[in-house]
Amino acid sequence: IEVVSGTSYEAFIGDRVFGPLGMKDSGFFSAMRERRDRIASFYRINDNQLQQFTRRGSPVPTTRAEVIFPSPAFGLFSTAPDLGALLQMMLDGGTYNGRRILSRASVTAMTVDQIRLSIFLGVLGAMLVLESLIPRHATVDSKPRRLAINFSLTGINVLLVRGLLGGAAVGTAHFAGQHGWGLLNYLQWPAAVEMAAGIIFLDLMIYLQHVVVHMIPFFWRFHRVHHSDLDLDVSSGFRFHPVEILGSMIYKMGLIAAIGPSVLTVVVFEAILSSMAQFTHSNIKLPLGLDSTLRWLFVTPDMHRIHHSVEVDETNSNYGFNLSLWDRFLGTYNADARKPQPEIVIGIPQYRAPEQVSLLKLVMMPLHRTGQAPPAP
Repeated sequence: IEVVSGTSYEAFIGDRVFGPLGMKDSGFFSAMRERRDRIASFYRINDNQLQQFTRRGSPVPTTRAEVIFPSPAFGLFSTAPDLGALLQMMLDGGTYNGRRILSRASVTAMTVDQIRLSIFLGVLGAMLVLESLIPRHATVDSKPRRLAINFSLTGINVLLVRGLLGGAAVGTAHFAGQHGWGLLNYLQWPAAVEMAAGIIFLDLMIYLQHVVVHMIPFFWRFHRVHHSDLDLDVSSGFRFHPVEILGSMIYKMGLIAAIGPSVLTVVVFEAILSSMAQFTHSNIKLPLGLDSTLRWLFVTPDMHRIHHSVEVDETNSNYGFNLSLWDRFLGTYNADARKPQPEIVIGIPQYRAPEQVSLLKLVMMPLHRTGQAPPAP
Protein backbone atom coordinates (compact mmCIF):
# COMPACT_ATOMS: atom_id res chain seq x y z
CA ILE A 1 0.00 0.00 0.00
CA GLU A 2 1.26 3.45 -0.81
CA VAL A 3 0.05 6.24 1.47
CA VAL A 4 0.44 9.79 0.23
CA SER A 5 0.31 12.96 2.36
CA GLY A 6 -1.13 16.31 1.35
CA THR A 7 -4.32 18.22 2.04
CA SER A 8 -5.93 14.81 2.18
CA TYR A 9 -4.65 11.30 2.52
CA GLU A 10 -4.99 8.94 -0.35
CA ALA A 11 -4.30 5.23 -0.39
CA PHE A 12 -3.79 3.12 -3.46
CA ILE A 13 -2.49 -0.34 -4.07
CA GLY A 14 1.27 -0.56 -4.60
CA ASP A 15 4.29 -2.47 -3.46
CA ARG A 16 5.51 -0.50 -0.46
CA VAL A 17 4.37 1.48 2.55
CA PHE A 18 5.53 5.08 2.26
CA GLY A 19 5.51 6.97 5.55
CA PRO A 20 5.30 8.00 8.20
CA LEU A 21 2.65 10.55 7.24
CA GLY A 22 3.00 14.17 8.24
CA MET A 23 6.04 14.83 6.03
CA LYS A 24 4.10 17.46 4.12
CA ASP A 25 5.74 19.68 1.53
CA SER A 26 8.77 17.38 1.15
CA GLY A 27 10.07 16.79 -2.34
CA PHE A 28 9.12 13.12 -2.03
CA PHE A 29 5.51 13.82 -1.19
CA SER A 30 5.31 16.58 -3.80
CA ALA A 31 6.17 13.95 -6.41
CA MET A 32 3.67 11.58 -4.85
CA ARG A 33 0.97 14.27 -4.90
CA GLU A 34 1.57 14.80 -8.60
CA ARG A 35 1.14 11.09 -9.14
CA ARG A 36 -1.92 11.10 -6.90
CA ASP A 37 -3.54 13.92 -8.83
CA ARG A 38 -3.37 11.84 -12.00
CA ILE A 39 -5.52 9.19 -10.35
CA ALA A 40 -8.99 10.59 -9.90
CA SER A 41 -10.96 7.54 -8.85
CA PHE A 42 -9.46 6.80 -5.46
CA TYR A 43 -11.23 7.40 -2.18
CA ARG A 44 -9.82 10.31 -0.18
CA ILE A 45 -9.99 10.64 3.60
CA ASN A 46 -9.22 13.75 5.60
CA ASP A 47 -7.25 13.95 8.84
CA ASN A 48 -10.28 13.57 11.09
CA GLN A 49 -11.57 10.51 9.25
CA LEU A 50 -8.11 8.97 9.31
CA GLN A 51 -7.83 9.43 13.06
CA GLN A 52 -11.27 7.91 13.56
CA PHE A 53 -10.35 4.86 11.49
CA THR A 54 -7.06 4.54 13.35
CA ARG A 55 -8.74 4.68 16.75
CA ARG A 56 -11.36 2.13 15.75
CA GLY A 57 -8.84 -0.15 14.12
CA SER A 58 -11.21 -0.52 11.17
CA PRO A 59 -10.20 -0.97 7.56
CA VAL A 60 -10.48 2.04 5.28
CA PRO A 61 -12.40 1.11 2.11
CA THR A 62 -11.69 2.77 -1.21
CA THR A 63 -13.91 3.24 -4.23
CA ARG A 64 -11.97 0.46 -5.93
CA ALA A 65 -13.16 -1.99 -3.28
CA GLU A 66 -9.75 -2.47 -1.77
CA VAL A 67 -8.65 -2.02 1.80
CA ILE A 68 -5.88 -0.81 4.07
CA PHE A 69 -5.37 -1.66 7.73
CA PRO A 70 -3.97 0.28 10.70
CA SER A 71 -0.54 -1.08 11.57
CA PRO A 72 1.28 -0.54 14.88
CA ALA A 73 4.42 -1.93 13.22
CA PHE A 74 4.63 0.92 10.73
CA GLY A 75 3.02 3.56 12.95
CA LEU A 76 0.02 3.80 10.68
CA PHE A 77 -0.66 1.43 7.82
CA SER A 78 0.58 -1.75 6.21
CA THR A 79 -0.92 -4.20 3.77
CA ALA A 80 -2.62 -6.44 6.30
CA PRO A 81 -1.10 -6.84 9.76
CA ASP A 82 -4.51 -7.91 11.03
CA LEU A 83 -4.17 -11.34 9.45
CA GLY A 84 -7.24 -12.68 11.22
CA ALA A 85 -9.47 -10.00 9.75
CA LEU A 86 -7.90 -10.44 6.32
CA LEU A 87 -8.35 -14.20 6.40
CA GLN A 88 -11.97 -13.82 7.46
CA MET A 89 -12.59 -11.38 4.63
CA MET A 90 -11.10 -13.82 2.17
CA LEU A 91 -13.24 -16.63 3.52
CA ASP A 92 -16.27 -14.35 3.26
CA GLY A 93 -15.50 -13.61 -0.38
CA GLY A 94 -14.20 -10.11 0.28
CA THR A 95 -16.91 -8.84 2.62
CA TYR A 96 -16.39 -7.09 5.95
CA ASN A 97 -19.27 -6.77 8.44
CA GLY A 98 -21.66 -7.59 5.63
CA ARG A 99 -20.22 -4.99 3.24
CA ARG A 100 -18.14 -5.77 0.19
CA ILE A 101 -14.67 -4.41 0.96
CA LEU A 102 -12.48 -6.38 -1.44
CA SER A 103 -13.39 -6.95 -5.05
CA ARG A 104 -13.35 -10.54 -6.19
CA ALA A 105 -10.32 -9.66 -8.34
CA SER A 106 -8.52 -8.41 -5.23
CA VAL A 107 -9.34 -11.58 -3.33
CA THR A 108 -8.00 -13.61 -6.26
CA ALA A 109 -4.80 -11.57 -6.32
CA MET A 110 -4.24 -12.04 -2.61
CA THR A 111 -4.74 -15.77 -2.83
CA VAL A 112 -2.32 -16.33 -5.74
CA ASP A 113 0.55 -17.09 -3.38
CA GLN A 114 -1.66 -19.38 -1.34
CA ILE A 115 -2.75 -21.25 -4.45
CA ARG A 116 0.84 -21.66 -5.64
CA LEU A 117 1.97 -22.79 -2.19
CA SER A 118 -0.90 -25.30 -2.04
CA ILE A 119 0.04 -26.72 -5.45
CA PHE A 120 3.71 -26.89 -4.46
CA LEU A 121 3.01 -28.67 -1.19
CA GLY A 122 0.46 -30.98 -2.79
CA VAL A 123 2.84 -32.13 -5.53
CA LEU A 124 5.71 -32.36 -3.05
CA GLY A 125 3.68 -34.56 -0.70
CA ALA A 126 2.47 -36.78 -3.53
CA MET A 127 5.97 -37.27 -4.93
CA LEU A 128 7.45 -38.05 -1.49
CA VAL A 129 4.80 -40.72 -0.96
CA LEU A 130 5.33 -42.22 -4.42
CA GLU A 131 9.11 -42.20 -3.94
CA SER A 132 8.68 -44.32 -0.84
CA LEU A 133 6.32 -46.73 -2.64
CA ILE A 134 7.77 -47.05 -6.16
CA PRO A 135 11.41 -45.88 -6.14
CA ARG A 136 13.26 -46.08 -9.46
CA HIS A 137 16.85 -45.65 -8.30
CA ALA A 138 18.74 -46.72 -5.18
CA THR A 139 19.99 -43.84 -3.00
CA VAL A 140 23.67 -43.29 -2.22
CA ASP A 141 23.36 -40.37 0.21
CA SER A 142 21.26 -39.73 3.30
CA LYS A 143 17.83 -38.54 2.19
CA PRO A 144 17.11 -36.56 5.41
CA ARG A 145 20.44 -34.77 5.02
CA ARG A 146 19.77 -33.96 1.38
CA LEU A 147 16.22 -32.81 2.09
CA ALA A 148 17.51 -30.47 4.78
CA ILE A 149 20.08 -28.98 2.39
CA ASN A 150 17.70 -28.65 -0.54
CA PHE A 151 14.90 -27.14 1.57
CA SER A 152 17.38 -24.72 3.14
CA LEU A 153 18.46 -23.54 -0.31
CA THR A 154 14.81 -23.15 -1.25
CA GLY A 155 14.12 -21.01 1.80
CA ILE A 156 17.11 -18.78 1.06
CA ASN A 157 16.02 -18.41 -2.56
CA VAL A 158 12.44 -17.53 -1.68
CA LEU A 159 13.56 -14.85 0.78
CA LEU A 160 16.02 -13.37 -1.73
CA VAL A 161 13.50 -13.23 -4.57
CA ARG A 162 10.85 -11.73 -2.30
CA GLY A 163 13.24 -9.25 -0.79
CA LEU A 164 14.96 -8.11 -3.99
CA LEU A 165 12.38 -8.64 -6.73
CA GLY A 166 9.05 -8.29 -4.92
CA GLY A 167 6.18 -9.61 -7.02
CA ALA A 168 8.69 -10.95 -9.58
CA ALA A 169 7.02 -12.70 -12.51
CA VAL A 170 3.39 -12.10 -11.52
CA GLY A 171 4.12 -8.49 -10.60
CA THR A 172 5.80 -7.93 -13.96
CA ALA A 173 2.78 -9.36 -15.79
CA HIS A 174 0.48 -7.04 -13.84
CA PHE A 175 2.69 -4.02 -14.58
CA ALA A 176 2.97 -4.92 -18.27
CA GLY A 177 -0.78 -5.32 -18.53
CA GLN A 178 -1.44 -1.94 -16.91
CA HIS A 179 0.98 -0.17 -19.25
CA GLY A 180 0.16 -2.12 -22.41
CA TRP A 181 3.63 -3.61 -22.69
CA GLY A 182 4.38 -6.72 -24.69
CA LEU A 183 3.40 -8.32 -27.96
CA LEU A 184 0.32 -10.10 -26.63
CA ASN A 185 -1.11 -6.85 -25.27
CA TYR A 186 -0.99 -5.46 -28.82
CA LEU A 187 -2.35 -8.54 -30.55
CA GLN A 188 -5.45 -8.81 -28.36
CA TRP A 189 -5.93 -12.52 -29.04
CA PRO A 190 -8.67 -14.52 -27.34
CA ALA A 191 -7.75 -15.32 -23.75
CA ALA A 192 -7.39 -19.07 -24.32
CA VAL A 193 -5.16 -18.59 -27.38
CA GLU A 194 -3.08 -16.00 -25.57
CA MET A 195 -2.59 -18.28 -22.57
CA ALA A 196 -1.55 -21.24 -24.75
CA ALA A 197 0.87 -19.08 -26.75
CA GLY A 198 2.33 -17.51 -23.63
CA ILE A 199 2.90 -20.84 -21.89
CA ILE A 200 4.46 -22.47 -24.97
CA PHE A 201 6.75 -19.47 -25.55
CA LEU A 202 7.92 -19.35 -21.93
CA ASP A 203 8.46 -23.11 -21.99
CA LEU A 204 10.74 -22.77 -25.01
CA MET A 205 12.64 -19.88 -23.43
CA ILE A 206 13.29 -21.87 -20.24
CA TYR A 207 14.59 -24.74 -22.40
CA LEU A 208 16.98 -22.35 -24.19
CA GLN A 209 18.08 -20.85 -20.88
CA HIS A 210 18.93 -24.35 -19.66
CA VAL A 211 21.05 -25.01 -22.72
CA VAL A 212 22.91 -21.73 -22.22
CA VAL A 213 23.78 -22.37 -18.56
CA HIS A 214 25.42 -25.63 -19.68
CA MET A 215 27.31 -24.03 -22.57
CA ILE A 216 28.82 -20.99 -20.84
CA PRO A 217 31.36 -21.82 -18.11
CA PHE A 218 30.48 -18.82 -15.93
CA PHE A 219 26.82 -19.83 -15.76
CA TRP A 220 27.74 -23.47 -15.24
CA ARG A 221 29.63 -22.50 -12.07
CA PHE A 222 26.25 -21.72 -10.51
CA HIS A 223 24.16 -24.36 -12.26
CA ARG A 224 26.45 -27.19 -11.16
CA VAL A 225 25.01 -26.73 -7.65
CA HIS A 226 21.86 -28.26 -9.10
CA HIS A 227 23.74 -31.10 -10.77
CA SER A 228 25.95 -31.87 -7.77
CA ASP A 229 23.16 -33.73 -5.97
CA LEU A 230 24.31 -37.31 -5.44
CA ASP A 231 20.77 -38.60 -5.69
CA LEU A 232 17.82 -37.40 -7.72
CA ASP A 233 14.47 -36.93 -6.04
CA VAL A 234 11.65 -34.41 -5.78
CA SER A 235 13.75 -32.01 -3.68
CA SER A 236 16.38 -31.82 -6.44
CA GLY A 237 13.83 -29.85 -8.47
CA PHE A 238 14.36 -26.76 -6.33
CA ARG A 239 18.05 -27.20 -5.46
CA PHE A 240 19.60 -24.13 -7.10
CA HIS A 241 22.22 -21.58 -6.16
CA PRO A 242 20.66 -18.27 -5.03
CA VAL A 243 22.49 -16.30 -7.73
CA GLU A 244 21.13 -18.60 -10.42
CA ILE A 245 17.61 -18.23 -9.03
CA LEU A 246 17.86 -14.43 -9.09
CA GLY A 247 19.30 -14.44 -12.61
CA SER A 248 16.63 -16.84 -13.80
CA MET A 249 13.86 -14.72 -12.32
CA ILE A 250 15.22 -11.53 -13.89
CA TYR A 251 15.43 -13.35 -17.24
CA LYS A 252 11.84 -14.50 -16.84
CA MET A 253 10.65 -11.02 -15.87
CA GLY A 254 12.28 -9.65 -19.02
CA LEU A 255 10.50 -12.23 -21.15
CA ILE A 256 7.17 -11.41 -19.54
CA ALA A 257 7.66 -7.69 -20.10
CA ALA A 258 8.51 -8.38 -23.75
CA ILE A 259 5.55 -10.57 -24.63
CA GLY A 260 2.96 -9.26 -22.13
CA PRO A 261 1.11 -12.41 -21.05
CA SER A 262 -1.81 -12.02 -18.67
CA VAL A 263 -1.36 -12.45 -14.94
CA LEU A 264 -3.38 -15.66 -15.13
CA THR A 265 -1.09 -17.01 -17.85
CA VAL A 266 1.97 -16.36 -15.68
CA VAL A 267 0.33 -17.90 -12.61
CA VAL A 268 -0.54 -21.04 -14.59
CA PHE A 269 2.95 -21.22 -16.10
CA GLU A 270 4.59 -20.81 -12.69
CA ALA A 271 2.40 -23.60 -11.32
CA ILE A 272 3.39 -25.84 -14.26
CA LEU A 273 7.06 -24.96 -13.81
CA SER A 274 7.00 -25.79 -10.10
CA SER A 275 4.98 -28.99 -10.49
CA MET A 276 6.93 -30.36 -13.44
CA ALA A 277 10.27 -29.55 -11.79
CA GLN A 278 9.24 -31.73 -8.87
CA PHE A 279 7.73 -34.48 -11.03
CA THR A 280 10.63 -34.79 -13.50
CA HIS A 281 13.22 -34.93 -10.72
CA SER A 282 11.29 -37.41 -8.61
CA ASN A 283 12.64 -40.87 -7.92
CA ILE A 284 9.58 -42.79 -9.06
CA LYS A 285 9.15 -45.72 -11.42
CA LEU A 286 6.45 -45.23 -14.03
CA PRO A 287 5.19 -48.17 -16.10
CA LEU A 288 7.34 -48.31 -19.23
CA GLY A 289 4.34 -48.01 -21.51
CA LEU A 290 3.12 -44.91 -19.71
CA ASP A 291 6.60 -43.38 -19.74
CA SER A 292 6.96 -43.98 -23.49
CA THR A 293 3.56 -42.45 -24.22
CA LEU A 294 4.10 -39.39 -22.04
CA ARG A 295 7.52 -38.72 -23.60
CA TRP A 296 5.99 -37.85 -26.94
CA LEU A 297 4.84 -34.58 -25.41
CA PHE A 298 6.12 -34.27 -21.84
CA VAL A 299 9.36 -34.79 -19.94
CA THR A 300 9.28 -37.81 -17.64
CA PRO A 301 11.43 -38.71 -14.62
CA ASP A 302 13.32 -41.37 -16.60
CA MET A 303 14.00 -38.92 -19.41
CA HIS A 304 15.29 -36.21 -17.09
CA ARG A 305 17.33 -38.63 -14.98
CA ILE A 306 19.56 -39.14 -18.04
CA HIS A 307 20.29 -35.39 -17.94
CA HIS A 308 21.64 -35.77 -14.38
CA SER A 309 24.06 -38.55 -15.32
CA VAL A 310 27.78 -38.08 -14.64
CA GLU A 311 28.39 -38.90 -18.32
CA VAL A 312 29.01 -35.58 -20.09
CA ASP A 313 27.16 -36.41 -23.30
CA GLU A 314 24.16 -37.53 -21.27
CA THR A 315 24.30 -34.38 -19.12
CA ASN A 316 24.20 -32.37 -22.35
CA SER A 317 20.87 -33.80 -23.39
CA ASN A 318 17.21 -33.73 -22.35
CA TYR A 319 17.15 -30.09 -21.28
CA GLY A 320 13.37 -29.71 -21.28
CA PHE A 321 11.47 -29.32 -18.03
CA ASN A 322 7.89 -29.68 -19.28
CA LEU A 323 7.46 -30.20 -23.03
CA SER A 324 9.79 -32.78 -24.60
CA LEU A 325 9.20 -31.29 -28.05
CA TRP A 326 12.13 -28.89 -27.85
CA ASP A 327 14.65 -31.67 -27.21
CA ARG A 328 13.19 -33.68 -30.09
CA PHE A 329 13.03 -30.79 -32.57
CA LEU A 330 16.38 -29.22 -31.65
CA GLY A 331 18.47 -32.39 -31.53
CA THR A 332 19.13 -32.71 -27.78
CA TYR A 333 16.87 -35.68 -27.09
CA ASN A 334 18.47 -38.81 -25.64
CA ALA A 335 16.11 -41.75 -25.31
CA ASP A 336 18.35 -44.08 -23.31
CA ALA A 337 21.39 -43.80 -21.07
CA ARG A 338 24.35 -46.17 -21.40
CA LYS A 339 23.32 -47.89 -18.20
CA PRO A 340 19.88 -49.10 -17.14
CA GLN A 341 17.90 -46.47 -15.26
CA PRO A 342 18.48 -47.98 -11.78
CA GLU A 343 22.25 -47.97 -12.39
CA ILE A 344 22.72 -44.42 -13.71
CA VAL A 345 25.34 -42.59 -11.65
CA ILE A 346 23.87 -39.25 -10.64
CA GLY A 347 25.87 -36.06 -10.14
CA ILE A 348 29.16 -34.51 -11.24
CA PRO A 349 32.41 -36.51 -11.42
CA GLN A 350 34.33 -33.94 -9.36
CA TYR A 351 31.84 -33.99 -6.46
CA ARG A 352 31.29 -37.55 -5.32
CA ALA A 353 31.43 -37.33 -1.51
CA PRO A 354 28.61 -36.01 0.72
CA GLU A 355 31.01 -33.73 2.59
CA GLN A 356 31.78 -31.97 -0.71
CA VAL A 357 28.17 -30.89 -1.15
CA SER A 358 27.19 -29.51 2.25
CA LEU A 359 25.00 -26.41 2.33
CA LEU A 360 27.90 -24.03 2.91
CA LYS A 361 30.02 -25.65 0.20
CA LEU A 362 27.14 -25.45 -2.26
CA VAL A 363 26.80 -21.73 -1.64
CA MET A 364 30.55 -21.30 -2.13
CA MET A 365 30.80 -23.72 -5.07
CA PRO A 366 30.77 -21.05 -7.84
CA LEU A 367 34.03 -19.65 -6.43
CA HIS A 368 35.86 -22.92 -7.10
CA ARG A 369 37.22 -23.84 -10.51
CA THR A 370 36.68 -27.56 -9.93
CA GLY A 371 34.10 -29.02 -12.28
CA GLN A 372 34.31 -26.94 -15.44
CA ALA A 373 31.30 -26.67 -17.67
CA PRO A 374 30.54 -29.66 -19.89
CA PRO A 375 31.30 -29.03 -23.57
CA ALA A 376 28.49 -27.49 -25.56
CA PRO A 377 26.06 -29.97 -27.10
